[in-house]
Amino acid sequence: MDNESIHSRVLKILSDYDARDQAPGIDALTALVEDLGMDSLDVSAVRVAMEMEFDIEIPDDIMAGMFSAGELTVFIEDRLKAKNGQPH
Repeated sequence: MDNESIHSRVLKILSDYDARDQAPGIDALTALVEDLGMDSLDVSAVRVAMEMEFDIEIPDDIMAGMFSAGELTVFIEDRLKAKNGQPH
């Protein structure tokens, strides 16, 4: 799975939890809480959705430190590389 595919899948999942009435779009700089209006339940749901989509685990403390779509994408890319035995 290439990085562009991972990024697209992350953005698709985040769009499902976008609380804004008229979303201008989501990109790597989009903040999960401030821009998307997520609350703690939404963040937990996103974590579970990402874990299911990518077959990885995202610890609660790591997810709590994720502020943007880009940070989440980079974490998932790194986790998938580690899972597949590739260097970071």
